Amino acid sequence: MAKRILVVEDAEDIRQILTLALDRAGYQVFPTASGFEGIEIASGVSPDLILLDLMLPDLDGFHVCRALKSNSLTRGIPVFMLTARSQRGDRFWGRTVGAEEYIAKPFDLPDLLNLIRKKVG
Repeated sequence: MAKRILVVEDAEDIRQILTLALDRAGYQVFPTASGFEGIEIASGVSPDLILLDLMLPDLDGFHVCRALKSNSLTRGIPVFMLTARSQRGDRFWGRTVGAEEYIAKPFDLPDLLNLIRKKVG
């Protein structure tokens, strides 16, 4: 059974690139542009990993990550934050709310896929 990855990214081009690359790598992908939808999808499908943008239109990634980590159904799901905000304070806050990785955009797609493989197979 394919590993499931939730992609929460509001930039359509990045969301499509990630979805296509992950699909080609053999993952089952659940893409959304909404933080609220991301929380709902995570609770419903229990993905093996979540790729989470920080700057979303409805709820920022810090709040999404905190909500996921405070829910017993989603607490154990690893979260990788993908963001254009790479300030030291942002990285610290990302780790504080429970993100395992904090990846600055633009990111290297092969490197990201390697990180994902190391984490979930």
